[in-house]
Amino acid sequence: MCSSLIRNSWLLIQTVIRTITKLASYFVYPYTCTNDPIKDVRDFKTEFNRKYSENHYDFFTGTYGAALAKAKSEIRFLLVYLHSPKHNDTDVFCRDILSSDMVACLLVQYNVLLWGVSVRSLEGKRVSRILRENTYPFMALILSHNHHMEVVHRFEGYENREVFVERLRIVLEQQDNYLLVTRNEIQTLNQNRQLRDEQDREYQDSMATDIERKRKQQEEKEDQLREELELDKIREEAKLKRADTERRKSELVTYFSENQTDGPDSIEIRFKFPNDKPVSNRFLQDHPVSRLYDFVFSSENSPDNFQIAMNLPRKVLDANNGEQTLKNVGITKSCTLFVEDLDT
Repeated sequence: MCSSLIRNSWLLIQTVIRTITKLASYFVYPYTCTNDPIKDVRDFKTEFNRKYSENHYDFFTGTYGAALAKAKSEIRFLLVYLHSPKHNDTDVFCRDILSSDMVACLLVQYNVLLWGVSVRSLEGKRVSRILRENTYPFMALILSHNHHMEVVHRFEGYENREVFVERLRIVLEQQDNYLLVTRNEIQTLNQNRQLRDEQDREYQDSMATDIERKRKQQEEKEDQLREELELDKIREEAKLKRADTERRKSELVTYFSENQTDGPDSIEIRFKFPNDKPVSNRFLQDHPVSRLYDFVFSSENSPDNFQIAMNLPRKVLDANNGEQTLKNVGITKSCTLFVEDLDT
């Protein structure tokens, strides 16, 4: 019981001494309160290069949060160094270990992301509160565990270069297998996601193709329906026109059979049709020219669209001028007129 009490008392004394040492150092070398975390990181890097060496494994220039995000997204080790400028072992650690080729080669081998900041800066103070270091020099190896960035090893206190490098090598070698498994899992997830994306794109393309095909089919059906309706309309109009033509012809046939023109003043006009079948009828000189057209139209040999012409000299008779009579156009005696088909 006595030994336990002594051990606890000694641990309490050590904690009090560290706390007093930290507080005293804050007054000697106060925090930089710029509230610019990237500037804090750059200032540390500049001071490290100036004071120790420029030939070292490069520090990531970014905030602590950015370093975590980069290491997580790239599935890399993140090695964090919290720099305490006034600690007795800081200079030798930075000069002999962090600036050594042995450490640089090891970090290159395992593709480690190195990040550092002074604990006297505001960014360093924030990170110190997160990592809760006990002494210096301090480094923390962080990697993604179950999708969360976790500290897997802490390097606290000074030890010579060979011992530190061997410890770091062993930890990196042990944890690298986990990173390899994580990379394979993420690669598999990405491949599955890519496969699903490709399948989704193929499905969407197939759907779009089907929609376009159905749209074209619908357009073709609508076009076909419009064409059929148009043809039906044309047929109906043609049917009505033929019926009207037959009706008019029937009426004219009846009219001319019931109204024969005879007498000494009548003249006989012979009509020559395109099929060379002549038809004749008698007319009066004061009959309108349109009567000639009505008679020709009533004939079974009549074209649907025609005109009547005189020969020697040639002259086409105008059926639309209701004031013109046979006499006006020079028909005063029996003659032959020519029926011309305008659709041929």
